[in-house]
Order: sequence, then structure tokens, then C-alpha cells
Amino acid sequence: MRSCAETSESGARTRLVRLACMFLQLLVRNKVVTAKDLVVETQAFCVEFMHVKEAATLFRLLKQLEGGEEGGGGEDAGETA
Repeated sequence: MRSCAETSESGARTRLVRLACMFLQLLVRNKVVTAKDLVVETQAFCVEFMHVKEAATLFRLLKQLEGGEEGGGGEDAGETA
């Protein structure tokens, strides 16, 4: 993630961001690391590079897992009436 921020060439930076995001997604989905191990630093990284599709996808994955770990099943909340 540090290399992505320090790279000055736009094309190379985008490629590094894409690779880093895909790698982190793989680690999270295969349960090598937990989402809460990555939350703060990784979300800041994703926000910084939100224009890259893979960063936006990783951000959504982290938010989804963060909500799931807290027991937030928001879909059923409106069905009680």
C-alpha cells in the first residue's frame, strides 16, 4: 500500500493499486486474514484510490464483512410491520 502511494507515474500506480486490492480480496475471501485486521488502514487506502474499480470493490467487501460481523442484518428490519 505504501508503494502505491509513493509511485509517481499514474499508470504504474493504478496497476499497483489493482494488484494490491485483488491480493487483499483473495486473502479476506480465503480467510487467511480477517476483515477487522485490515479495516482502518485498508479503508483509508480504498478511499484514496476509489477511482480504481478494484479499490471500490475491496471497500464494499470490507464494509459488508464489517456489518456481518456486528450482526447487522438490515434487510429484515422493515418486515416487522
